[in-house]
Amino acid sequence: LPKVLTKMKMKVGTEMMDKDLTFAKAVDTRDALAKGIFSRLFDKLVEQINTSMAEAKGCDRNATIKNVIGIVDIFGFEIFEKNSMEQLCINFANEKLQALF
Repeated sequence: LPKVLTKMKMKVGTEMMDKDLTFAKAVDTRDALAKGIFSRLFDKLVEQINTSMAEAKGCDRNATIKNVIGIVDIFGFEIFEKNSMEQLCINFANEKLQALF
């Protein structure tokens, strides 16, 4: 993992070479990886909650009426020196909502 986050592969002629990323590029790579992981985790979590809600009500998950989970934080995006998992989920949900509207 450290190599993936700090180096990039380049094809030079017929050879593949590793090139060190600048600090800023390595940070961007790390942040993109974290964002992708949390995005997939969030989507999976919502999917599992919706499926559980449908099963608890004895509904077909693919029926016309679907159960959904809605998350809204009316106070907006907040930045703390150290975020908890709850705050991370709230911030991520805000980003998802802003993308929709």
